[in-house]
Amino acid sequence: MFFIGGLSIQMAKILVVDDDVEFTQVIADTLKKERYEVVVAHDGQEAVEKFNEGGVDLVLLDIHMPFYSGYWFCEAVRKKPKVRRTPIIVLSAVLTDDVIETAYNLGACACLPKPFRSKELLRMLKEYVH
Repeated sequence: MFFIGGLSIQMAKILVVDDDVEFTQVIADTLKKERYEVVVAHDGQEAVEKFNEGGVDLVLLDIHMPFYSGYWFCEAVRKKPKVRRTPIIVLSAVLTDDVIETAYNLGACACLPKPFRSKELLRMLKEYVH
Protein backbone atom coordinates (compact mmCIF):
# COMPACT_ATOMS: atom_id res chain seq x y z
CA MET A 1 0.00 0.00 0.00
CA PHE A 2 1.19 3.53 -0.68
CA PHE A 3 -0.28 6.99 -0.42
CA ILE A 4 -1.04 9.62 -3.06
CA GLY A 5 -2.49 12.91 -1.89
CA GLY A 6 -3.64 11.35 1.36
CA LEU A 7 -5.37 8.42 -0.38
CA SER A 8 -4.11 4.92 0.24
CA ILE A 9 -3.61 2.87 -2.90
CA GLN A 10 -3.48 -0.93 -2.68
CA MET A 11 -1.43 -2.49 -5.43
CA ALA A 12 -2.08 -5.97 -6.74
CA LYS A 13 -0.86 -8.92 -4.71
CA ILE A 14 1.25 -11.29 -6.83
CA LEU A 15 2.07 -14.86 -5.80
CA VAL A 16 5.42 -15.91 -7.32
CA VAL A 17 5.89 -19.70 -7.36
CA ASP A 18 9.21 -21.22 -8.40
CA ASP A 19 11.65 -23.67 -6.82
CA ASP A 20 14.61 -21.47 -7.85
CA VAL A 21 15.15 -19.22 -4.81
CA GLU A 22 17.38 -16.75 -6.67
CA PHE A 23 14.85 -16.43 -9.49
CA THR A 24 11.99 -15.74 -7.09
CA GLN A 25 14.09 -13.10 -5.33
CA VAL A 26 14.87 -11.30 -8.59
CA ILE A 27 11.20 -11.36 -9.63
CA ALA A 28 10.06 -10.24 -6.17
CA ASP A 29 12.52 -7.34 -6.18
CA THR A 30 11.40 -6.29 -9.67
CA LEU A 31 7.73 -6.38 -8.72
CA LYS A 32 8.25 -4.55 -5.44
CA LYS A 33 9.99 -1.72 -7.31
CA GLU A 34 6.76 -1.41 -9.31
CA ARG A 35 4.84 -1.29 -6.01
CA TYR A 36 3.25 -4.73 -6.26
CA GLU A 37 2.74 -6.69 -3.07
CA VAL A 38 4.65 -9.97 -3.45
CA VAL A 39 4.25 -13.37 -1.81
CA VAL A 40 6.71 -16.17 -2.65
CA ALA A 41 6.34 -19.96 -2.60
CA HIS A 42 8.81 -22.64 -3.71
CA ASP A 43 6.57 -25.60 -4.53
CA GLY A 44 2.94 -26.27 -5.39
CA GLN A 45 1.86 -27.20 -1.88
CA GLU A 46 3.35 -24.08 -0.30
CA ALA A 47 1.77 -22.06 -3.11
CA VAL A 48 -1.70 -23.45 -2.37
CA GLU A 49 -1.25 -22.61 1.32
CA LYS A 50 -0.21 -19.01 0.53
CA PHE A 51 -2.95 -18.70 -2.09
CA ASN A 52 -5.55 -19.86 0.43
CA GLU A 53 -4.53 -17.07 2.81
CA GLY A 54 -6.44 -14.86 0.38
CA GLY A 55 -6.07 -11.65 -1.53
CA VAL A 56 -3.93 -12.96 -4.40
CA ASP A 57 -4.69 -11.03 -7.59
CA LEU A 58 -2.38 -12.95 -9.95
CA VAL A 59 -0.06 -15.97 -9.86
CA LEU A 60 3.31 -16.29 -11.62
CA LEU A 61 3.84 -20.03 -11.74
CA ASP A 62 6.67 -22.35 -12.70
CA ILE A 63 5.39 -25.71 -13.89
CA HIS A 64 8.38 -27.97 -13.22
CA MET A 65 9.04 -28.09 -9.45
CA PRO A 66 9.80 -30.84 -6.98
CA PHE A 67 7.11 -32.20 -4.65
CA TYR A 68 3.97 -30.61 -6.08
CA SER A 69 4.16 -29.21 -9.61
CA GLY A 70 2.59 -26.13 -11.11
CA TYR A 71 0.04 -28.41 -12.78
CA TRP A 72 -0.98 -29.71 -9.35
CA PHE A 73 -1.34 -26.12 -8.11
CA CYS A 74 -3.61 -25.21 -11.04
CA GLU A 75 -5.83 -28.23 -10.44
CA ALA A 76 -6.05 -27.45 -6.72
CA VAL A 77 -7.03 -23.78 -7.01
CA ARG A 78 -9.29 -24.08 -10.04
CA LYS A 79 -11.64 -26.32 -8.05
CA LYS A 80 -12.61 -23.33 -5.89
CA PRO A 81 -15.38 -21.20 -7.45
CA LYS A 82 -14.37 -17.96 -5.69
CA VAL A 83 -10.85 -17.95 -7.13
CA ARG A 84 -11.41 -19.72 -10.41
CA ARG A 85 -10.83 -16.49 -12.34
CA THR A 86 -7.56 -15.46 -10.66
CA PRO A 87 -5.08 -15.07 -13.54
CA ILE A 88 -2.23 -17.59 -13.67
CA ILE A 89 0.78 -16.85 -15.87
CA VAL A 90 3.02 -19.85 -16.43
CA LEU A 91 6.77 -19.16 -16.48
CA SER A 92 8.94 -21.99 -17.74
CA ALA A 93 12.26 -22.67 -19.40
CA VAL A 94 10.62 -25.64 -21.13
CA LEU A 95 7.54 -24.32 -22.91
CA THR A 96 6.79 -27.10 -25.35
CA ASP A 97 3.46 -27.30 -27.16
CA ASP A 98 2.36 -29.98 -24.67
CA VAL A 99 3.28 -27.83 -21.66
CA ILE A 100 1.45 -24.83 -23.10
CA GLU A 101 -1.65 -26.86 -23.99
CA THR A 102 -1.78 -28.50 -20.56
CA ALA A 103 -1.27 -25.14 -18.81
CA TYR A 104 -4.16 -23.55 -20.73
CA ASN A 105 -6.37 -26.59 -20.14
CA LEU A 106 -5.71 -26.26 -16.40
CA GLY A 107 -6.65 -22.59 -16.37
CA ALA A 108 -3.54 -20.57 -17.15
CA CYS A 109 -4.26 -17.32 -18.98
CA ALA A 110 -0.77 -16.89 -20.47
CA CYS A 111 2.67 -18.48 -20.76
CA LEU A 112 6.03 -16.72 -20.73
CA PRO A 113 9.27 -18.51 -21.61
CA LYS A 114 12.29 -18.17 -19.34
CA PRO A 115 14.48 -16.27 -19.60
CA PHE A 116 12.45 -13.13 -20.23
CA ARG A 117 12.95 -9.41 -19.87
CA SER A 118 11.41 -7.60 -16.92
CA LYS A 119 9.59 -5.29 -19.34
CA GLU A 120 7.84 -8.30 -20.92
CA LEU A 121 6.67 -9.52 -17.54
CA LEU A 122 5.49 -6.10 -16.39
CA ARG A 123 3.60 -5.55 -19.64
CA MET A 124 1.87 -8.89 -19.21
CA LEU A 125 0.98 -8.14 -15.58
CA LYS A 126 -0.69 -4.91 -16.60
CA GLU A 127 -2.91 -6.88 -18.99
CA TYR A 128 -4.26 -9.06 -16.21
CA VAL A 129 -4.31 -6.91 -13.05
CA HIS A 130 -5.90 -3.52 -12.77
